[in-house]
Amino acid sequence: DHRLPLTDACCYVCCSGAVEDVRHMLLHCSHTAVDRDAMMRKVRNAQGPHHMSSRMAFEDGNDEHRLKVLLGMPSGCKLEDAKVDRAVKCFLLKVERERRRCCSRLDPP
Repeated sequence: DHRLPLTDACCYVCCSGAVEDVRHMLLHCSHTAVDRDAMMRKVRNAQGPHHMSSRMAFEDGNDEHRLKVLLGMPSGCKLEDAKVDRAVKCFLLKVERERRRCCSRLDPP
């Protein structure tokens, strides 16, 4: 078994003690709130007024539904899916850069 103890999987970016997993990084990490808000705006804009039902489902949905959308659940519109995918990838690249910066401060010289 290659699992890390939960204490080794804590988020070093927000230092909340939360397990650093996909759900935490995409939906809850307090350190990435500004970038996450920008990503969520892009996702809502990608859904646009012509897909109001999917937009409302995303807005009103629970974490599980939002996570599925962000991880590529097909919407039925290729352009919408591509815009959501691009927004999520840009967010994850920013988060990874920040995570590396934070973790490099924790590493001994």
